[in-house]
Amino acid sequence: MAYCSGKYKRKGFTLIETVVALALLSMALAGPVTLATRSIFNTRFSKNKLTAAHLAAEGIEIVRQKRDSNIMAGNDWATNLCGSGSACSYQGDVTGAWLSCVTCNAALGYNGSTGLYTQGCSGNCTGFTRVITVDR
Repeated sequence: MAYCSGKYKRKGFTLIETVVALALLSMALAGPVTLATRSIFNTRFSKNKLTAAHLAAEGIEIVRQKRDSNIMAGNDWATNLCGSGSACSYQGDVTGAWLSCVTCNAALGYNGSTGLYTQGCSGNCTGFTRVITVDR
């Protein structure tokens, strides 16, 4: 603290002391704020990766189920699957049919009340797409 000689004494901080204190406080808060921000980003990224993995696994299970049903019925395993070497998408939640890949690049929709993803979206689009390619 600085004191002035004479009748009046000045008590308080100088401008330099205040600036240094604010700089130290800012540096002390920057670390936790950065950590919290990165944590939120990484949580969202991990959630999206997990959702994408589950959507891919669901696509594989759809093909396996169709293949097994075809074999059990005595048909060729690829009956009612998309054509050999062509990409397609399964609209199982709506029609149970394969769609040509004209709409494959469309984002999947998410129905919050049922928790299901749908091919194509109307209103509640996600950042996910799913394309299934069957090779014989």
